[in-house]
Amino acid sequence: MKQLPPLRIGLFGLVCLGLLPAAPACALTLEQAKAMALTANPDVVQAQRNVDRAQADVALSQARPNPNLTVGVSDYPPGQHMITQGQDQNTSTSVELDQVIERGDKRQYRMEAADNAFRASQADLADTRRVQQLAIARAYWDLKYAQEKLRIGEDTLSLFRESQRAVDLRQKYGDIASADATRLRLDVVRAAADLQQAKSDLVHARWQLAMLAGKNANQGDWEASDPWPNLDSPASKLNVDDLVAQRADVRAAEDRVAAADAARKLARSLKTHDLTVGVGYSHNVTNPVPNGRWSVSVSTPLFVGYAYEGEIRRAEADYSAAEDAEAQVKRRAMAEIIQAESDLNQSQERLRHYREDLMPMAQSTLAASEYAFKRGAASVLDLLDARRVYRSTQLEAAAAEDDYAKNLAAFQSSIQSGNKP
Repeated sequence: MKQLPPLRIGLFGLVCLGLLPAAPACALTLEQAKAMALTANPDVVQAQRNVDRAQADVALSQARPNPNLTVGVSDYPPGQHMITQGQDQNTSTSVELDQVIERGDKRQYRMEAADNAFRASQADLADTRRVQQLAIARAYWDLKYAQEKLRIGEDTLSLFRESQRAVDLRQKYGDIASADATRLRLDVVRAAADLQQAKSDLVHARWQLAMLAGKNANQGDWEASDPWPNLDSPASKLNVDDLVAQRADVRAAEDRVAAADAARKLARSLKTHDLTVGVGYSHNVTNPVPNGRWSVSVSTPLFVGYAYEGEIRRAEADYSAAEDAEAQVKRRAMAEIIQAESDLNQSQERLRHYREDLMPMAQSTLAASEYAFKRGAASVLDLLDARRVYRSTQLEAAAAEDDYAKNLAAFQSSIQSGNKP
């Protein structure tokens, strides 16, 4: 008989099989999750690299044209050498130094374009951090919501199982109909299925938060420890126009318009002729001038066939596109602030309704039904209906908490100035 290989399942397999207890989830606050995203989130890292590249472009824009040194040796006629007093009479040497002198403030426009592009990249980094922190906040509250659903599912299943034992005992003595007992068992099965779904939702919520935080999916065994936010909405004393003007994405768009304007001026300055000034020295033994010959030259390009029309038209188009993008960003920012404030107000009223009205009513109704059932004044159907209403109200209230927390985070993000790093 062939021997089977040994089974290797590892620690994770032992935990899944229930042979070892699972490690408790790590408590995580919202601020800790945001801090991880600021250093490990891929979008934030890429935005930081864009800042580094823009900073390098600033250094490039400050560079002046390097001089050009030319050293030459000529032999004429080739192969025929006349040596007199140890010197080759057919060989001449020359040295020339050329320097390009830019005109039309080209270097100044390059520096302005690079500086504005660098500031735009910094604002992009600030806005990327803002967006990713909002995504982290939403994922964090979704994790909190998944935990609440799991807790509600566990409590509901425990309550139904306890009731089932009581009903089975009453059925044994003929105090309850068989159909009613079957209905309760069906609710136990449903509660168990809902609990499994809640566990699956919790795993997916942890994965989503881990990915946004720049971690692997198996590194995010976290538990959201922050309580739900209170119902005090953050009122802003600034009007919408001021809020829009201070946002990082708007500032980035404005900086890009300034960079495009500088690039447009640079393209126009290309029509200004640059000068190349040269200083040279040549020496030939047969030359009657024993100290050699000095020369000075000045050259400039002639715009006969092409005068940079394409560069100028391209720069003008880029400037118009930057202006259009700026207007679109401002409109989008204003719409985001207005929409976020509206969603926050609606979710706030909805959550207040659940906290102050619906949940107390559902708890009171359930308590009355439990009391009446224990004393035989209520049927199993009445008890099951009260429990279903209470459980659905609990889940709706948890969804309202999650909705309000995410809308609060969205509103705070929409009015965030996003100071440049």
